[in-house]
Amino acid sequence: MVDNHRAASSDSQAFHRRAEQLDALEAILPFDRRDQLAALLTDDDVVTLKHLAQQGMGENTLRALASDLGYLEAWCRLATGDPLRSGYLTEAANRGIPLPEAMQQSLHKSVTQAASYYNNAERKNGRAARLIV
Repeated sequence: MVDNHRAASSDSQAFHRRAEQLDALEAILPFDRRDQLAALLTDDDVVTLKHLAQQGMGENTLRALASDLGYLEAWCRLATGDPLRSGYLTEAANRGIPLPEAMQQSLHKSVTQAASYYNNAERKNGRAARLIV
């Protein structure tokens, strides 16, 4: 049984953590979009943006990248129910792409984590699932 209160608390903590990390980019990203971006982006997205800012990427390029990442994450969550990286693996599993090949593209390091998306896809699309329809 899932503890919805604990899950909501965890989501809230992750949101606030991302919002605080985005504060470090306040000179580049519009502050009025911070909460919107914190809700859409993953922790990995925020780390990537901070890294690129530290490497000297131009402000306009970073703003465009943050906007594009937000759009892609929102679209992927609506289309697959998962963030971009896991949504990619779910779609790769649905199309029969071998797990090692998909992991090279998604940059997942944990085979266990990546395989969980393949297992979920198999449960939804496997022969046993077709018996229900």
